[in-house]
Amino acid sequence: MTKTGKSLTEKQLAEEETTKLKDDAEETLASADEDLQSQTALLQKAIEELLELRPVCIDIGMSYEERVALRQEELEALKKALCILQNFAEYGPEAAADRS
Repeated sequence: MTKTGKSLTEKQLAEEETTKLKDDAEETLASADEDLQSQTALLQKAIEELLELRPVCIDIGMSYEERVALRQEELEALKKALCILQNFAEYGPEAAADRS
């Protein structure tokens, strides 16, 4: 009787420990699953935004030559503005307009 009681007690303790470990593992799995779902939702949202922005970034409606010409015009305008600002700094407001 004593051996049987002792054996039953050990088995109950082992079962309780195993049940506790199983419950902890299930909680950890549930938490990880929630994290995975939230991260997946964020990733899907980011992919959707990228897909929405892709046409705007890629198809700008200009050829390469047109973009180069536009960039050259912008550079010339910036050089002119720099010259005006330098003349203004050196000679004052009246001379800046004359030297540009």
